[in-house]
Amino acid sequence: MIEYILIANHQTTDDPFLLIASLKDIVYPVTSKDFVPIKYRKAAQKLIGPVYKAKTLKDIGAVKYMLSVLREGNNLMLYPEGNRTFSGNLCYINDSTIKLIIKSKANLAIYNFHGGYGYDPRYSTSKRKGPFYGKMKKIISYKELEKMSFEEIRDLVIKNLTVQEAPSKERYKSSSRAEALERCLYRCPICGEIGTLSSKGNFITCSKCNLEVEYLDNLTFKSSNPNFHHLTVGDWFKEQEEYIKAYQVKENEVIFKDDNCTLEKLFFDHEDFITKGKLEITDKFIKVNDKTFNFNDIKEMTVSGKQTLIIYIGSDSYRIASPIIGFNPIKYMQMYYHITNINLGFEDKFLGI
Repeated sequence: MIEYILIANHQTTDDPFLLIASLKDIVYPVTSKDFVPIKYRKAAQKLIGPVYKAKTLKDIGAVKYMLSVLREGNNLMLYPEGNRTFSGNLCYINDSTIKLIIKSKANLAIYNFHGGYGYDPRYSTSKRKGPFYGKMKKIISYKELEKMSFEEIRDLVIKNLTVQEAPSKERYKSSSRAEALERCLYRCPICGEIGTLSSKGNFITCSKCNLEVEYLDNLTFKSSNPNFHHLTVGDWFKEQEEYIKAYQVKENEVIFKDDNCTLEKLFFDHEDFITKGKLEITDKFIKVNDKTFNFNDIKEMTVSGKQTLIIYIGSDSYRIASPIIGFNPIKYMQMYYHITNINLGFEDKFLGI
């Protein structure tokens, strides 16, 4: 058997399990330990032997282990996005994935999921009725990859992982299509206010300017407001990214804040409670109550699950969560990367997802 790396786009929580079940060959999935609930980690280790890697962190140890798995004649399965899409658009793909593909000298198999964003969107509180399926898109031998440049391989990966979900020709039936959209959408595109959006049933509204938008079963928006121009969640999400990139940070300003947030330190088989209270982010730190994380100490920040913020400090992981449905950790992650990019003189290409 010739070993291969299997890559796929990431739409639903079911993706990894469905993909493994559909394959004849044994594959070792690469995943973040933060993706697997603590109570299931030991069972997962025994059943599927995942290669655990920090969700976005450049994990040299994990990369070395992945290469050893391949050199022993085994296969790897990974998601180059490193995250599940909130917007329906393909997430940012780090160059480290392309480097791994090149260095592995393995064949490359590309798999596409279709309909997952309609069936089980990441922000949602429930699944919809509608088609969801997957199929192999392309297989490229290492001999073919050897002839390609880094840029050509990167373009090939992005092109073949991109699945346009919205507008959809299919219909995804639900009486709560818009519920919890504020986990993904945090800024009103009409009045520009943060945290004024709320959802119920198939509608999302703004309490400040009274914008009302219906989310239709073909994954598009409809509104009577003549100034509302977004067709899809992806369009709205992109506007939020542009807002973050253009944000002029002021010294000591509390940029975002949320009440009733819990901070925990994560371990492989348990978590330790630290504090509970107000979450705030400024130009220099993020904190819950009096527990402060200075940006200079943070290695990475990511969103896990539907509304959980993960912070990496050295080899330690911390989780910030809220019981409030609609809590939006994305804005904190994006603002952290925006400020970090400014401080390091980097272009705002990557905002955490």
